[in-house]
Amino acid sequence: MDDIEILLISHQYPNLNGDYPFISPEIPFLLDKFCKVHVLCLEKQDMKSEKISESIVNYFYDCSFGHFRVKSLFYFIKSFFSPLFYQELKEIMLNRKTIQCVFRSLLYTAHVHELYPVINKILHQNKSIKIVYTYWNGFETVASLLQKEEFPVKVISRAHGGDLYQNRNSLNYQPYKRFIAKYIDHLFFISKNGMDYFISFWGDKHESKFSVSYLGCRGTLDNQNKSGEACLNIISCSYIVPVKRVHKIILALSQISSVKIKWTHIGMGDLYNEIYTLAEQYLSDLPNISYEFMGDLTNQQVRDYYNEHFIDLFVNVSESEGLPVSIMEAMASGIPVIATDVGGTAEIVNSDNGFLIPKDFTEEQLKEIIIRFNNLSFVERAKLRENAYLTWNEKFNSEKNYQKFVSDVFDMV
Repeated sequence: MDDIEILLISHQYPNLNGDYPFISPEIPFLLDKFCKVHVLCLEKQDMKSEKISESIVNYFYDCSFGHFRVKSLFYFIKSFFSPLFYQELKEIMLNRKTIQCVFRSLLYTAHVHELYPVINKILHQNKSIKIVYTYWNGFETVASLLQKEEFPVKVISRAHGGDLYQNRNSLNYQPYKRFIAKYIDHLFFISKNGMDYFISFWGDKHESKFSVSYLGCRGTLDNQNKSGEACLNIISCSYIVPVKRVHKIILALSQISSVKIKWTHIGMGDLYNEIYTLAEQYLSDLPNISYEFMGDLTNQQVRDYYNEHFIDLFVNVSESEGLPVSIMEAMASGIPVIATDVGGTAEIVNSDNGFLIPKDFTEEQLKEIIIRFNNLSFVERAKLRENAYLTWNEKFNSEKNYQKFVSDVFDMV
């Protein structure tokens, strides 16, 4: 059992972007159990990619169709003749999906066929690999499952948000989920809401292979005894993209005149210029509101910021979520949270540690909750802070969660 190795398939890790902050905390726990961790990254190697141990072997393969390649065209044409595609086509027709879903399925199948020989070569060269672990539940999971015809490997995957909920893409369609449900050895969901959703659409016959395995984050230093500032210190941390709806925070703050507020946003994204302009338009002339856009920070920089500053309130107003690690990080510092009741957010935010608001909340509702929080007594705020920290420690402590997850995975061999 000492020579057991694992292949982890990521989208960006060990490059220092994308899924890096989610995967990097798991790596030490994988290294504790497996003698070697192979990592297949589905993009080109970045000059700053990470390698923390000689027991890690990194592979890089650019599997995007973002630019034309003859190879891509070959795999797209091959998909027309793939039994795998016609199996999925039946699923599309049964569920009355659109013709655009057929095209998406073809692209998806092309990805599967392109990635298949890459994984196959790694497994041929490393016979001690007994587990293939896809961090995202996408085409790489299907390509990995096809390896089971040739290799005695177990295939596991995580399911999050964008790779699970159908409303996370414009076609309201997630390819090959029934295929994955049937052939996967185990599927770990980052929220119970996600598991229930998957079962209701695709996995009702395979529930024994599903379980919830929460993500987590490291704890931060205790800031419970720090003094708050003279203003209400609010923070948000997310990509600035449409689904995060950062503009609604700005519009809610613009309606508050009775509270002195400092709002800080961590994160960048496609809508940065638009959101920055909106903040200037609605907030810059308000005497009681100050704001700051800090840009992208690493996980460690976020923890350091929370340690060095007293944050009264964390706000997440996403339209859709899996179960946000950003909320876990806030609660690890004892910060109460306002968040929309989407995805698995209700599994971390409740009335004991913050405020859940409806998915389709109004700016008026968000404004009223911020004012209500501001009017709480010191004792009431302190209780929310204590409960936020306890929630993190009991359910989202990465030391506990990843140790159990990796142990469960290892025991499958």
